[in-house]
Amino acid sequence: MSLEITDGAASWYAVLTKPKQEQRAETNLRAWNIEAFTPKFRDRRRSIKPLFPRYLFAHFNPQCCLHRVTFTRGVHSIVRFGDSLARIDDQIISIIQMRMNEEGLVRMGEEFKYGDPVIIDHGPFKSLIGIFERDVGEAERVRILLTTISYQAHIDVPKHSVTKAPAIVGGADRIAQLNSKSYSQRVHALSKGSSWA
Repeated sequence: MSLEITDGAASWYAVLTKPKQEQRAETNLRAWNIEAFTPKFRDRRRSIKPLFPRYLFAHFNPQCCLHRVTFTRGVHSIVRFGDSLARIDDQIISIIQMRMNEEGLVRMGEEFKYGDPVIIDHGPFKSLIGIFERDVGEAERVRILLTTISYQAHIDVPKHSVTKAPAIVGGADRIAQLNSKSYSQRVHALSKGSSWA
């Protein structure tokens, strides 16, 4: 079996690592002066984990570095489709890198701004509509303002249980009106489109 290499230019490739050896493979590739990138994120338990377990991205010219990459400690193999190496588009790497925070970790989930309308997707407040106020703690929870006909309340809910809602015509009064409806009426009102009419 011969390996098909399309040109001699350096590109990004997907590299399969040995189990739990992403960091070792990345460090060893860098020692060979090969640019390597292992995207990581912080999970709900605050642990730092690879975004793609057992995979990293390496930027190299296969005509000169294929053997070196393949036999680097921590590397299992280079990902292939048939006889071709799995080339990764530069834009995909750029998109992942743009989502990284100051710690070098990929931001997961939606980014909310003060005043964004949100809808609660899970839990006892499911389908209620509110206004995003701020992240609480380590951004695992968010504070939103719920408005109904008879009261306003600030509640803290898990961040993963809310999503952005379309712009709400009518502001707080319309939110109160929607929140006072039964669950089935709210779902029907939400399905009518982005105007929340």
